[in-house]
Amino acid sequence: FNAMLAIAIVRIPFYVRLARGQALVVRQYTYVQAAKTFGASRWHLINWHILRNSLPPLIVQASLDIGSAILMAATLGFIGLGAQQPSAE
Repeated sequence: FNAMLAIAIVRIPFYVRLARGQALVVRQYTYVQAAKTFGASRWHLINWHILRNSLPPLIVQASLDIGSAILMAATLGFIGLGAQQPSAE
């Protein structure tokens, strides 16, 4: 558990940068600008337009990173920094 937690903490900045970049890109789309022009509230823009269109790249990246997280955990176990002998990972 500790090894996976450490791997997750190390990977958080990458996902934060990806989410911010996607939000900045989606914010410039025409339909978001049109919704803002027609008077949509900030929460409506964030929840309905920006968040929903920013999540798919994050989900794809997370599914691709599962394999590398497993390899990192196996590497930590191999060099003796993972789970100790009587406990399972």
